[in-house]
This record gives sequence, C-alpha cells and structure tokens, in this order.
Amino acid sequence: MAHEQVWFSRPRKYGKGSRECRVSTHRMGLIRKYGINMSRQCFRENAADIDSLKSGFGFYLNSSGLFKCVFCNFNKYVVKFPAVEQMGSALLTELKYRTRHLPKQHLIDSVEPQPKIVADIISFIDNNLTLSSNAEITIETNPTLVEIDKMRAFREAGVTRCSIGIQSFEDKVLKWMNRSHTGKDAVKAINVATNIFNNG
Repeated sequence: MAHEQVWFSRPRKYGKGSRECRVSTHRMGLIRKYGINMSRQCFRENAADIDSLKSGFGFYLNSSGLFKCVFCNFNKYVVKFPAVEQMGSALLTELKYRTRHLPKQHLIDSVEPQPKIVADIISFIDNNLTLSSNAEITIETNPTLVEIDKMRAFREAGVTRCSIGIQSFEDKVLKWMNRSHTGKDAVKAINVATNIFNNG
C-alpha cells in the first residue's frame, strides 16, 4: 500500500466518546490494520517531508518515575531502582540512530535524568546537529529533587531553564495528591532554581 494511502487513511468511526489515535492499537487504528512495521516504514521513509521537521524540532527525554501522584493521568510506572546509567547509554544509542534521519536544525531540549547524562546528550546533539545559540534546554523536576549542587551541575551541563512541578503550596492538598514535598519545600526549590538559573 502506498504511503499516502496509509498515512491519510481514516477509520470510519471511533465509537462514542472515543479519543483513540487513528494510528494506535484501536481496532480501527492503522497499526492494528496494517501492522507496526508498515507504520514505521512510512514514517522513516517520509520523515523529512513532515512540515514540523522543516522548521525545526525538539527532543523530550524523561527518566523513570520514583513515585506516583493521584492527580497524574499519565501511563507511569514507579521504579524502585532505576538503571540510570543504562538508560543514558540507551538514549545516546537511540539518538545516534535517529539523528541520521533528521535535518540539521536548531532544537529545544527538555530533560530530567542525571546531570552527567544531560551533559553527554547535549554534547552529542551539539556535535552532530546544529544547536542554535539561543536554544532553550529545560530541566523538568520536582521540589524534592531541587538541590543546590545538582542544579549547579545541570547549569554547567548546559541547561538554561528549570521547570518545577508545583501543584499547590497547601500541605493538606499536597498530602491528598500524594506529593512528597511540603509548601515550604516548594518555596525553597523556587528560590534555589531562581538563584542558579536567573543569575548564572
């Protein structure tokens, strides 16, 4: 089947209230209909034609979760002993493959592993793609993980912005949400991040 037929074909119906993606494993989805290999082939052969890649692109890397909050609706699995180094090595291997299929343009990088992994990834991207001089490289974190030495290490690794996930400053609300920090911890995290990333 031609690329155009697979890429632009649509299932006749999704079902009442369905929000399934048309390329998902939904019974009417393309992956279910044509197979995962066909979908991958279409993307790999035509990735350069996608408009979003012509005007630049971004990377989003996320590490293993250490805890789960009741308000989070993401498909998230808690890992007691995350293999951080192995994950970093796997990410670099994946990047080496993926960058062969992407144009050399500027990017925005949003990450949350360890500083050493971030430094390696930024270095690889800078050496293999054209990293814009004003590229925004963001670390997304939680108040309990904001430590002065760790944030400085991220800054030295090339991170330019810190985004902290704070849902409330009220301890009762945070407890209900199963958050592992207090309102005071959140304020402290903001002060640490502001001092390092705004003045650094």
